[in-house]
Order: sequence, then structure tokens, then C-alpha cells
Amino acid sequence: MIKLLLLLALINPPTKTLTWDAFKGKPYGKENVLAVTWWKIDLNIQEENGKCTYEIVPGIDTAKSFTRTNEEWVLIHEQGHANLAVIYANRIQKLIAKYQGTAPSNYKKVERIYDSMCANLRQFQDLYDLRSDHGRSEHMQKKWNQWIDKELSKCP
Repeated sequence: MIKLLLLLALINPPTKTLTWDAFKGKPYGKENVLAVTWWKIDLNIQEENGKCTYEIVPGIDTAKSFTRTNEEWVLIHEQGHANLAVIYANRIQKLIAKYQGTAPSNYKKVERIYDSMCANLRQFQDLYDLRSDHGRSEHMQKKWNQWIDKELSKCP
């Protein structure tokens, strides 16, 4: 149950280790949903002298992220959601690298890459929840953690 938040908000960079302090939102929805991490990936564009630069910034909206528990296993699972956003932000940055310093006319290409990758990430976040049973499957969560750690090691 992860949402893509495209609004600017208070964020906690997900490259940091999450603590329950990052979950300031009011719980909503089904009682069996123990925590929600609202991740976001911003596309920041700067134009100067007819050239655009693009920056991809992952983050967590702490005002909308919530928890109903303080169980360590839940926090570990939620860290996985945050880390997936970092991994995808890195992938997006690599895909748009060739457009750095180019004319603003390339913005639509960059936006299409960004939108497509964010849609992929939403699906991947759902798969992460499904396969790990929202962190309840210790064995599968461990496998996901290993995969996520391996992918994070590829990030700058």
C-alpha cells in the first residue's frame, strides 16, 4: 500500500536508516495495515542559458507515512520500500543522463522516462509487499533484503 506522492512535502531522505520518528501521519484504512511508507521521487529541472539539467531526488513524506506498531520487523520491511525508491531514482538518473545539458525540447523525453519508471516502481513496490507478505514472511523478507542491498551497492 505504497503511494506515489508528487507534491513537495517534508521528506526524510530514504538513504538514511528509517526510524519510527519518520512516521508522523495518522493511521487510516484497515487495521491489519501496520505501517505505510509514502515514498516520492521528484524530478527537479533547472534551465540556464538554453540548457536543462535534471535531478532525481527520492524521499519519504513523513507527514503521510504512518505506523500502528513499533515492531522491528515492520520497520525493516518499510525500510525496503524506501530503499526501492532510492534504487529506482538511481536508475532514472542513469536513463536521463544523456539529456543533461541539452535543450529544453528534450524535457518531454525525460518526463516520459520518469513517468514510466515511476509506474514500474509502483508495480514493483506492490510485488515486494505481495511476495514478502508485507514483511510477515521472514524467509522472503530476508531474500528481498539481500536483493535490495545488492542493488543499493550499485547506487552512488
